[in-house]
Amino acid sequence: MKVGDLVKRTEKARMPEHAGFLCAETSLGLLERKQVERMPEFICVAGDRNQSWGLLSRELLLFLLRKQEDGFFEEILDRISDGVLAADSQGRIFYANPVYTEISGVPLYRLIGRMIQDVDPASILCRTLREKAPVSDGKHLVPSVRKYVDLQAYPIWKNRKFFGAVLISRDVTALHHLDQELRRRTGTVYRDSGKTYEKALLQDGPLTDQVHAFERQVILRELEKNDWNRTQTMETLEISRRTFYRKCAELGIKEEKERAQDD
Repeated sequence: MKVGDLVKRTEKARMPEHAGFLCAETSLGLLERKQVERMPEFICVAGDRNQSWGLLSRELLLFLLRKQEDGFFEEILDRISDGVLAADSQGRIFYANPVYTEISGVPLYRLIGRMIQDVDPASILCRTLREKAPVSDGKHLVPSVRKYVDLQAYPIWKNRKFFGAVLISRDVTALHHLDQELRRRTGTVYRDSGKTYEKALLQDGPLTDQVHAFERQVILRELEKNDWNRTQTMETLEISRRTFYRKCAELGIKEEKERAQDD
């Protein structure tokens, strides 16, 4: 989160006398509470060429910094659906959320306090630490847990000093299997339980809508095959419980409603 994201940009903002000053590109994580406490009640947020964007209250900044100190943001990271792994500038790991341990198959006690260079020398996090630049790695298989993941690593800077790096890991196993099935079935009519899957593939509309429709058909088909047993369906599709329920919510799959329609 940047300071400039907290104000509504206006070309003719009136600046009160003795207002403080912050660059719009300043990250909230770079600010220190004592520094903000010494600022005036209102702070001028400026963009390029010192052009004023608007005013920000000191109270709001202090509120956000208190939440940061209370570990509130860490609680949020513990609950997001992507895996997060962070290391300091030397490569020592200081944070990993539950999803990362689930995706990687590595327990927390084998990560925290250890050097990423020892845990996973080939990790793109090591490369980001060396180059101090973002690095991305497309979809690839993690053999130990049989999952496909998409990885992005970013450097962390604080007060213009290199602080470390963070790795974002996204489980794309379900998308991989759906993509493989989509490639295998494109152009072919498949009939199962009286349903034609060609319609989901060849219907008019944005590509995203077509993919979502196909995903919905695949999940419904497997649910029907497994007599609506969710656990067996997850195993058949090789997706986690978290991914299964998220997909069902995104695609509007409600078991009772779908069963009623079949009856």
